Amino acid sequence: MGIGDLISQTFIEGQNITDINPMRTLQYSVVGVVVGPTVGKWYQTLERMYGKQAVVKKVLTDQLIFSPVFIAVLVTSLNLLQGATWEAAVAKLRASYVDIILTGYQIWPLVQVVNFYFIPTQYRVLLVQAVAVVWNTYLSWKLNSTKVNPSMRPLSTFPQESTNIK
Repeated sequence: MGIGDLISQTFIEGQNITDINPMRTLQYSVVGVVVGPTVGKWYQTLERMYGKQAVVKKVLTDQLIFSPVFIAVLVTSLNLLQGATWEAAVAKLRASYVDIILTGYQIWPLVQVVNFYFIPTQYRVLLVQAVAVVWNTYLSWKLNSTKVNPSMRPLSTFPQESTNIK
């Protein structure tokens, strides 16, 4: 994740290598330390649930159950690590979530078919992490370029239903 952030800052956002935000890269790297083992355990779980031959079931479970939840947790965690309040992190998640999911669905199903069909279990995280350099570059760019619409109210400011009965 740190490499993806560095690529985003330098090649996508046009920062000179001396002007990058090292704290941002560190934050992405810290989250990345959690991502690898989590994904590895997830692949082991899929293998236990479906066995070696159920590639389509694994891909569907991965993309329709794991990915949406994982992306929400990942995006929220990154926003909180970068100093956002809970409300701001949720607002930023709302602003970027659909784009991230839809972009992910253009990349990850094919990668996962190859991964689950051709790659031995012990090497699956390696393939995913290789592709994830590109994915994490996109995520870093997306999350650091998404502006929260000021009219988008965070959860805590939505009006509460009145409990007064008239």
